[in-house]
Amino acid sequence: MSNDFYSISWDSTNIMKSGMKTEDFVSGYALTNKYEDFAESYTFYILHNQEFFERAQENDILRRKYDFFRKISFPLDTFYRTDFTAR
Repeated sequence: MSNDFYSISWDSTNIMKSGMKTEDFVSGYALTNKYEDFAESYTFYILHNQEFFERAQENDILRRKYDFFRKISFPLDTFYRTDFTAR
């Protein structure tokens, strides 16, 4: 199942698909490799779901990643529109 996520942006562990841009990732660290992309995106989905959702409206790659978590990992809308940012 996680291979479905990896295939959005990665050809192999450390090789991104052609045409990937910085804005296709939730953080700079997510650009490191496919495993860090998954880990950063998963965490961002939980802690900053609202921001992830908003960024996904403007970026097809982020939308696909967001939809992966919403449909596969959290199908009952767990964490949907959450924001645990310290204020």
